[in-house]
Amino acid sequence: MLPFLQNRDAQAVQRQRVADNFPGSDAYYNYVLTLFGQGWDQHRFRFSTKGELLPDWGQECANSH
Repeated sequence: MLPFLQNRDAQAVQRQRVADNFPGSDAYYNYVLTLFGQGWDQHRFRFSTKGELLPDWGQECANSH
């Protein structure tokens, strides 16, 4: 959803909502989707025009919690 939000304030609200409602360890599907979304939002990867995954190997991982 974040790519469609052009307003920076709206993006900040959604990022905070995710941080405040991070899925529990028993919610595997939601947990994986959240990590995937956060990785994209933090520019850890992109997709090529052919749909190929383009990871940014230069960034260090940060702990979410």
